[in-house]
Amino acid sequence: MTATGAVRDADGTDAADGPEYIAERAAADGLEAIDKTKDGRDMTDTAAIARRLFTALQDADVPVIHELIAEDLVDHSPMFGRNAFERENLKESAVRFKTAFPDVRIHTEHVLADGDKVLVHEIVTGTNTGPFGEQPPTGRTMRVQAAHILRIVGGRVVEHWSVRELETMRAALGIGEDGAPHGG
Repeated sequence: MTATGAVRDADGTDAADGPEYIAERAAADGLEAIDKTKDGRDMTDTAAIARRLFTALQDADVPVIHELIAEDLVDHSPMFGRNAFERENLKESAVRFKTAFPDVRIHTEHVLADGDKVLVHEIVTGTNTGPFGEQPPTGRTMRVQAAHILRIVGGRVVEHWSVRELETMRAALGIGEDGAPHGG
């Protein structure tokens, strides 16, 4: 397994994470470029594609989410009764989440790639200043973790598995399992 990530924001602010560094790491690991971005940059490994996706989720960048999620993605980890990582659901959820948490940050703590699969350990932080589902803003901050496994083929995510701290998020926001506000 190749560790290609470190503690950093989803936007890849670590200086050693530019396209040249990624290309060097990919070449050192015997990987080939599997795709190019719309602006012509090589996406030399699955970890770079995963980072780009989580940056797009943080920023609610719908065109990039559309580009990186396969239309026929298989989501093995439904959330709230729906396949949250399917393309249209994910685009909608990213916009709603950014509206509810305008200051959302997705910190990709670990990005580990092995062949066509990538493990992403994320920590999501934000303050609930907009409506969240049916709930009015709480003004509360949250910090939750999730782990995702993405299978990437041809530069697109085709399968998704995850484990999320939904109870931690509900507790931080003062929202019960039934969606009703609770606690002070």
